[in-house]
Amino acid sequence: MKTLRHEAVAFCSAMSHHLDKEEKHLLPIADKTMTPPEQGALVGRMSAYTPQERMPAEMAWMFTRMTTDDRAGMLRVMKAGAPPPVFQIITGIVSKAIGPRDWAEVIQRFPEAAAK
Repeated sequence: MKTLRHEAVAFCSAMSHHLDKEEKHLLPIADKTMTPPEQGALVGRMSAYTPQERMPAEMAWMFTRMTTDDRAGMLRVMKAGAPPPVFQIITGIVSKAIGPRDWAEVIQRFPEAAAK
């Protein structure tokens, strides 16, 4: 159990460092050089490399670790690049993963995420 805990702590530290660098360096460049639909298409192309059976678990993991503003922003990008039926699947996964209270906060910031 100690080894698992140690590995989990190390992973979280590495992932936090990765995400901090991404937010500091990569996302500002993407915002300056790409429209939201272009960003959404890029996210779609990147996610094509994730096996489809793992996508729900990976999305749930990712969204439970985001702030409300980050969740709303990511969903905006996803909506821009995903067909409506796919976006409905995404919002179903996310809303279930983060729970009703946090989902309501996301909807306050991005009402289009609630549209059916």
